[in-house]
Amino acid sequence: MAYKSFIDLLFILLLSTFVLLSESVRMETVDANPAEVSGGALALDEAERAVQVAVLPGGRVAVAGEEVDDAAAAGRVPAGAWALLVPGPEGLGHQRVMEVWATLRAAGLDVRLGVKPGPGPGSAAKEGV
Repeated sequence: MAYKSFIDLLFILLLSTFVLLSESVRMETVDANPAEVSGGALALDEAERAVQVAVLPGGRVAVAGEEVDDAAAAGRVPAGAWALLVPGPEGLGHQRVMEVWATLRAAGLDVRLGVKPGPGPGSAAKEGV
């Protein structure tokens, strides 16, 4: 009988650990509209209010073509506008894009993720590669 109570104690401790872990881990999502494969550009809601923010390496971003520090980026987006966040140069890490996203969200901006247009389907064959 002593073994049964010991196993019950272990089971209770295991369940309580799961409960503590589930309460401590915050799960968040990012609002994004999925793109269709080879569907061309997506129609943006209220595109006239969008301000393009290109993420650059080294703590810099380009807001509507003007390069500024991450901290100053939120001040460059006009009131009532939303930021369309796109990656800058090739090889820019996902972590860097999400860093800028978090900075702009913390400043109270509506931030949406975008992508840079790339070559269309079959473009490698057209270039002779």
